[in-house]
Amino acid sequence: MRTLNALAVILLLGSLVACGTGPQPTERSADRKLELLRSSARKAYESGEAPTAVRLYEQALERARLRADDEAIAAMSLNLAAAQARKRDYPSALNTLRTADRAAPPGTRFRRRLLAAQILFEQGRLNEAERALDEAGIAGGVSLAYRGLIAAERSDLTAARDALNRLDGNAPSGPRARLAGKIAELEGDHPAAARAFQREADAARRRGNYAATAEALARAGEAHAKAGHRSKAARLLFLAGRSGEAQETGLPYERWLDRAQSLSANAEPPESDPPN
Repeated sequence: MRTLNALAVILLLGSLVACGTGPQPTERSADRKLELLRSSARKAYESGEAPTAVRLYEQALERARLRADDEAIAAMSLNLAAAQARKRDYPSALNTLRTADRAAPPGTRFRRRLLAAQILFEQGRLNEAERALDEAGIAGGVSLAYRGLIAAERSDLTAARDALNRLDGNAPSGPRARLAGKIAELEGDHPAAARAFQREADAARRRGNYAATAEALARAGEAHAKAGHRSKAARLLFLAGRSGEAQETGLPYERWLDRAQSLSANAEPPESDPPN
C-alpha cells in the first residue's frame, strides 16, 4: 500500500486496528544504544508484547531526541504510536503522532496520516478518519479497506462492496476479512460474518496482534449469537475475554466474559452448533 509492503508494515489497530499497523524499520543507526532499543522494541512488538514495546520505543524516542536526529525521531515516533495503538491507548497514540508532525520530514506524512486514520476509525470518529485518509494521499490496500469499513459503518453497502471488490491480492488479510464480515452483517448473513471475523482473528494472531485477535473473536461471537448459535458464540466470547484479561490493554474483557456467561446460560445443546 505505501509501496504496499511498506504501508502494510504500519497498522493497527488493526487496530488497528486492525487491523493492525506495525513499526517502521529505520536505517541502522551509528548510535549503538538507539539501535539496541529499536531492535528490542521491534521484537517485543512482533511477539505480541505491546506494553513492553511501548516502553522501549519511548526510550528509543528519547535517545533520538538526544541525538537531534530528525529522521530517527520521525521513525521512533511512528513506531511508538503504532505500539500505543496496539496497546489500545488511542489517545496517547494520536498525541504521539501530533508531536511527530512538528519534527518529521515531509516525506513521512502519509504513513502518519494512515495510522491516524486507522486509530480514528477505531474510536468511531468516521469523518476525521476519512479526512486523514484523504490527507495520506495514497490508494493502497489498507487505505481502501478502511474506506470500505467507514462505508460499512455508515450502512453504505454499495460503497463497502465496491471497496472490497477493488482490493487485490496484496491487500492485508485482516482488514479485508473484517470488511467482508461487516458487509455480510449488513446483508443479514450472520454465519458468513462470523466466518469472516474468525479469518480476521487468524490474521491478527499470525501478526502477533493479540488485542485485534480478541476483538475479532468477540465480533465473530456476536455474529454467531445473531445467527442463533449461542453455544458457539459463548465459546468465542469466552476466548476473547480470557485473552483480553491476560493483556495489559484497554480491552472490554469483562463485558465479553459477562456476555459469554449469559449466552452459555441460555445455550442450545452443543451438537446443534455449526462446525468451525
